[in-house]
Amino acid sequence: MATMEEKPVGVGVLHIQDHIATLAVAATLPEKRDKGIHTSLINERIYDALGNGAQLICGQAKFGSVSHYNMHKLGLQVAYTKALWS
Repeated sequence: MATMEEKPVGVGVLHIQDHIATLAVAATLPEKRDKGIHTSLINERIYDALGNGAQLICGQAKFGSVSHYNMHKLGLQVAYTKALWS
């Protein structure tokens, strides 16, 4: 959980199994966006994953989104894209 002034402002979920870490759900309160909270949540989860023996770290984000950009700037790379049809 990310906090500012001792109040929760964001959350990110990390799941590790069989040396594979998944950066699952992450969210930042709308009024607290553009302050680096999401990037910090990703960074901390990567640090925790490596510290717990993860050999592969993965996540998902809409291509071209802020989440995609934040993951990319912290060293994650696009493995594949997926089309969703409605």
